[in-house]
Amino acid sequence: MYQVLCCGSNGQYQLGIGNDTDQLELVAAKFEIDGTVTTQLAAEPVEVVCGGNHTLVLFSTGEIYSCGDNTFGQCGHQGGQTIEVFRKIDGKWAKAACGWEFTILVDLEGKVYSCGRGLKGELGLGKGVDGNQLREVIDFGPQAVLSVRSSLNHTVVQLADKRLFGWGNARKGQLGVQNAIGTKLESVIWQPRQLKFEGLDDLQVRFFDVGRDYTAFYSNDYKEYGKKATEKVHVNGDVVGLRTMWSSSHLLVKNEKHLSIKSFGNDSHGQLFPQSAHPVVQQFEIGSEHGLILTDQNSVMAWGWGEHGNCGERSGDEVYEDDLSAAAVTYSLNTIYNQAHPVTRLGSGCATSWITIRKL
Repeated sequence: MYQVLCCGSNGQYQLGIGNDTDQLELVAAKFEIDGTVTTQLAAEPVEVVCGGNHTLVLFSTGEIYSCGDNTFGQCGHQGGQTIEVFRKIDGKWAKAACGWEFTILVDLEGKVYSCGRGLKGELGLGKGVDGNQLREVIDFGPQAVLSVRSSLNHTVVQLADKRLFGWGNARKGQLGVQNAIGTKLESVIWQPRQLKFEGLDDLQVRFFDVGRDYTAFYSNDYKEYGKKATEKVHVNGDVVGLRTMWSSSHLLVKNEKHLSIKSFGNDSHGQLFPQSAHPVVQQFEIGSEHGLILTDQNSVMAWGWGEHGNCGERSGDEVYEDDLSAAAVTYSLNTIYNQAHPVTRLGSGCATSWITIRKL
């Protein structure tokens, strides 16, 4: 059996625990399965993806459950009512991504669907179309979609042949060099389009992720396109992962002895991985402005902006009495889980933290 534990921001029931109170400590999420609400899960949760105030959990069975703000149908359910505990979305799914008020799903046949709000092209359905229900965006074909990532207002899809497609807000250049309308570049891409980024060879892209107004890639070196500007990044070791916060990027680097995290970008609220920390990293996940790691000791530690309790209860950092947001910054790693049940997956969203455990 499995459980999904969570903490952090919960004003729109996005933790799926049946109330709307922020959580400073981990609690078990609740799932409505066959008419019964339970925290005990027979199928393995393999991924947690988070929007602004809604959350999806993908299971090994291809089922997806959602909860939280459903005002625009972003939870994959009609009606617009808030989903207080996790509820199943119809269908079987291979991949999922969430933006601020929208959701992208990929089924087992390679068809991409969207739902939610699309004022800046987030749904990929054309200008002026909102989603209130799941609608097909594009059919890439079986086994074609390698990865899909969404941020606040844009989505990038990488296919198995390494071609990149995207849609949504393009104003900052986060969707690459677009066709010009007269002398002005398009600020919104309303429907899926193959993307071209200056100086980027699609075939060489190993990892990519999307931040608030930018898209980041790693092939033989790090490149980013959009609002955030970073000088050339020097890495000692083999990069084996890339994840982005809203305004910072984080590389998982394999050295001879261990895995480490190299961070760069905005550090106004402790977003960069603590330089003094040297844990043995097994997994890492990045949220909007905070991160999580799983260590070789089966401990989960958090760092960054923990204003809503997503970094757990503070221990040992400075407290800024005149600035509550600064007081919630965790500059050093803070342990939020250290129990016997093995951790199988991490998830991290907009001021929310997620840990999947296997019950012994």
